[in-house]
Amino acid sequence: MATAAESLSSPHIVVVDDNPDDRLLVTRGLLRQWPGCHVEAVAEPLALEAALRQAPPDLVITDYQLQWGTGLEVFARVRAAWPDCPVVMFTGTGSEEVAVAALQSGLDDYVLKSPRHYAVLPERVRLVLERARDRTRLAAAQAALAASDARLRSVTDQLREVIFQLDAEGCCQLLSRAWTRITGLPVAECIGRPFDTFVHADDRAAALDRYLALMHGGTDLQRSVLRLLRADGSLRWVEVHARPSSDAEGRVNGLAGTLTDITARHQAEAKLRLYATVFERSADAIYVTDADGTIVAVNQAFSRITGYSAAEAEGCTPRLLKSGHQDRAFYEGLWGDLLRSGHWRGEIWDRRRDGSQFPSWLSLAAVHDEAGATTHFIAIQSDLSERKQAEARIHFLSQHDALTGLPNRALLAERIEQALGVARREGGTVAVLHLDLDRFKVVNDSLGPTAADQLLRGMAERLHLSLRIGDTLARQGGDEFLAVARCRGGAAEATQFARRLLGVVSEPLDAGERDLSLTGSIGISLFPDDGGDADTLLKAAGSALHTVKARGGNGYALHTPELAVQAQERLRLETALRGALDAGEFQLHYQPQLDLASGRLFGVEALLRWQHPEFGHIPPQRFIPLAEETGLIVPIGDWVIARACRDLADWGAQGIAPPRVAVNLSARQFAQPQLFARVKALLEASGLPPGRLEVEITESLLMQDPEATVATLRAFVELGVSVSIDDFGTGYSSLSYLRRFPIHTLKIDRSFVIELGHDASDAAIVSAIIAMAHRLGLQVIAEGVETAAQRDFLAAEGCDAIQGYWLARPMPAAACAEWMRGHDAQAA
Repeated sequence: MATAAESLSSPHIVVVDDNPDDRLLVTRGLLRQWPGCHVEAVAEPLALEAALRQAPPDLVITDYQLQWGTGLEVFARVRAAWPDCPVVMFTGTGSEEVAVAALQSGLDDYVLKSPRHYAVLPERVRLVLERARDRTRLAAAQAALAASDARLRSVTDQLREVIFQLDAEGCCQLLSRAWTRITGLPVAECIGRPFDTFVHADDRAAALDRYLALMHGGTDLQRSVLRLLRADGSLRWVEVHARPSSDAEGRVNGLAGTLTDITARHQAEAKLRLYATVFERSADAIYVTDADGTIVAVNQAFSRITGYSAAEAEGCTPRLLKSGHQDRAFYEGLWGDLLRSGHWRGEIWDRRRDGSQFPSWLSLAAVHDEAGATTHFIAIQSDLSERKQAEARIHFLSQHDALTGLPNRALLAERIEQALGVARREGGTVAVLHLDLDRFKVVNDSLGPTAADQLLRGMAERLHLSLRIGDTLARQGGDEFLAVARCRGGAAEATQFARRLLGVVSEPLDAGERDLSLTGSIGISLFPDDGGDADTLLKAAGSALHTVKARGGNGYALHTPELAVQAQERLRLETALRGALDAGEFQLHYQPQLDLASGRLFGVEALLRWQHPEFGHIPPQRFIPLAEETGLIVPIGDWVIARACRDLADWGAQGIAPPRVAVNLSARQFAQPQLFARVKALLEASGLPPGRLEVEITESLLMQDPEATVATLRAFVELGVSVSIDDFGTGYSSLSYLRRFPIHTLKIDRSFVIELGHDASDAAIVSAIIAMAHRLGLQVIAEGVETAAQRDFLAAEGCDAIQGYWLARPMPAAACAEWMRGHDAQAA
């Protein structure tokens, strides 16, 4: 049919009419129009079926009213056989309704029979044939287009890239199947949606800028990288290539392009960047060689550690680092392990560009290609110089004192054993000396730890310089030093060595703003008399040292069995002292002070007593120095002030009100930075007015750090606390010097008072002290008054108050309260 319809010169037309005349008229008219036309006229259904079976006609003309049916039935049969065959109804018995029904059913034309219409029928047929030809061509074109589209879709669906097209509003018009693979979103759901809704929020602004640039002619091709959001919320990196698309008039109406998933590439590039960053920023040296061992790449750390720049190292072999520490066998073993197992690691010494050598930890690994052939070697090298130095430092510190650099006790013990071994083989004496700086804790508290450490370093250096070759000096810790020396002269040579060390200690040391002189105490033990091993000799020297300290220090002593007993006793006493405060073993006794002019009570002095459950009463002269040395005097002193304040408050509640209570402050207490704050807090806690507390300090304490002492005393005076100088006359101060200090009272030491009436010089000293003190506006109390004659002398000289056994012995708080109650009654 398509061939005949194409030319319209010889169409094959079937005429269906049971009227012979009408068939003849129609046939003649068609032949006049198309002389080559093939007209097949049929009158019966069977003839129609036969005509339709032979070949598809180009057109069928049928009458409406037939003896065996209607034209609509013929139309149905034709279309059933050949759906595309055009049909024209030519009848004289139809009506308008029939015509409408026929055309609505798909009939191509409807022509009424009449002389005039016979003449126009051929033209009407030609028009129908032309339309049929056009439909055929259109169908063929559409089929070809559909086939082409199917082939294109098949191709694009196989592509890994997304083919896309956007309209002028940026909405998706076309997306290939790869879109779903990349985003996880069905294509149908995405068509019509703005493309930027699928773009990560951080990339949308840039994507919009590129879209506008393309739409407005800024560029004709755009490449960009952005992130798309997948259906599951994850991200995919894509590379987009897009260019403007235009309509028939050349107007830009959207974009078209491709979109490629580069997530794997992006991740690989990120890894490469990471690897490059690690390579360049690694603290360890990294270098890469080819299979022949030629260096092809080095990192910055390699250049920093070895001194060779990349330009100098690349093209060379690692032999440029060879130090000579390792022999040929070492390198043969290294390469054997590397080639056999693919890796090697170990410690190695290498040489820097400047010739210096350094230890390093080297890790080597072989790199293989897909076929298993070695292509490269990677070396990672850690500089062990600092580690080795640190290990050496740790080893040094394990045997030496960190502050002074001297050997510690552990190393000294080794040196002692070495010296003992030599002495056993060759004969002779080995001396072990234990040196302690006297009252250095007070120095530490006064100057602070930094200045004290500086003094210790200076002392250590001096002591070390005083040693002989072969002697060893060690620091025990704190302010204690240990020394070991071979003394062929025995005890005499050992004591001479001790005197030399004490002389070094006594030399002034720079303490910043002033020089400071110290004293020391030394305990000495000797091999073989006092022990045969380091531990025994050290203990013996320590025992001897404790004896010297118990005597007041500033000397030396050789170890004896008796000294060992004394040292053991001192250790027991110190142990007991450490628990005495918590055990409640301390008591305060009070000794009244009498105002000579009025006969009334001047005040009381609080005196510390210790009653131990095993040792019984322990005199203050035995435990106070020990408490001072160990630092226990600080918490004990706080307890004394608190207890004295509470006792005065209790007496006040009983109607007994001594004007003041005097409390002694030791040098160790006075050196504490928080002394004033603690005293103030204790007063506030007790409720005692500050004016009823008096603190007593010694002359020697004034002289240790005058500037700091003045500041602390002024703080006490401003608070209302009075200050007295205890044991005046036994130190090195003068009355004129005391004018610098804010003090109220001088206490004349009992050593001057006890000789009154027997020694004229003591009487003169006492008289001078009283007279000069009064001129300075100070009150004077005499301690140790035991006779009426002493009292009378002091009263005659104008002494303000006295204290001693003549008046009353120290007594517990309750007994003192009774004494004061009775004295007040007598005075009244």
